Amino acid sequence: MGMSATRVGQNSSISRLASVPVLALLLVVLGACSLMRTGYNWLPTAANWRLATYLTPTAEQQTKIDEHLDSLLEWHRSVELPRYAAFLQRVLAHPGFAGAPGGVAVTAADVRAWREEVVQVWPPLAERLSGPVFDVAVTLSAEQFAGIRAGIRQRRDQLVAEHGGDDPDRRLAHRIERWESRLERLFGELSDKQRALIAHRVRQMPANEAWWQTRFEWQQGFVDELERLVTQRVAPAEAVPRVHAWLASWLQPGDETVRRLAQESAEHADRLLAELFALASAEQWRHARGFVSGLAEDFSVLSQQ
Repeated sequence: MGMSATRVGQNSSISRLASVPVLALLLVVLGACSLMRTGYNWLPTAANWRLATYLTPTAEQQTKIDEHLDSLLEWHRSVELPRYAAFLQRVLAHPGFAGAPGGVAVTAADVRAWREEVVQVWPPLAERLSGPVFDVAVTLSAEQFAGIRAGIRQRRDQLVAEHGGDDPDRRLAHRIERWESRLERLFGELSDKQRALIAHRVRQMPANEAWWQTRFEWQQGFVDELERLVTQRVAPAEAVPRVHAWLASWLQPGDETVRRLAQESAEHADRLLAELFALASAEQWRHARGFVSGLAEDFSVLSQQ
C-alpha cells in the first residue's frame, strides 16, 4: 500500500489533497461524499507527498515511513473513524439541525461544543504518531535535518505570500475568501447577506500574524527537539514521551497572549456559524444535512473495510 515520494509526485490530485493538515484531510477535504471513500485510502500517499516538501528519504527510510503510514491508517480506520461517525450522528440529532422555520436554533454554544469535541481527534493521533516519528528521526542525518528546516522556512514564506504578504488589505481579503470557501462546502451557494456577514465577522477577528509566527516557531522547535534526541542518543523510553509532549502541544502553541487571540477568533467563528445557520435557506439546510450525513456514512463504511 505504501508509495514512494517520487511516485506520489506524479499525481496532481493527491498534491492538492496533501496541501492541508491531517485533520483537515479527514474532516474537510475528504468531506466531498463522492470522493471520501476513495480519497481516504490515499492518505499515506498524500502524507508522502507532503513529506517530500521537507525530506528526501533514502530507500530504507522510505520503507520504514511506508510501514508506519500503513499501520497508522489501519488503526485510524478501525478505531477513530467510528468515533467520527458517531460524533456526526450526534450533530445530526440536534433538534436545530432539522432547519424547520420557528424551530430550535443552533446556537453559538452548540457550535462551540461541537468544535471542542472535534479538536479531541488530535490527542489520539499525537500519541499514536510519537513512536513512529522518533523511529524515523533516529535514521536522519544532520543534512536531512537541515533540509527539513529549510523546507519549513520555504513553506512559511510561500504561505505568507499566498495569504497576502505584508499588505494588510490583501491579507484580510484572503481570510474572507478562505472563510467563504470553507462555508460553501457546508451550505452550498451563499447569499449576499451571508457573504456580508462573513466579511463583518472576519474583520472583527484578531489579526493572525502572531499565530502564524507561533506555528512556525513550533515547527522549528520540534525539529530542534528531534535532532537533540538523536544526537544525544536518548533512549526510546525517554525520547518517545518527549516527542509526544511536543505533538500534543500542537493544538495550543505559544504563550498566553497567542492562545487568547486564538480563543477569541474561535469564539467569533462560533457566532458566525450560528448566525449563518439562522440565515440558511431551506436549500442550504438540505445541503448541510446532506453534507454531514454523507460524511458520517462514509466514515462508517470505511471503518468496516
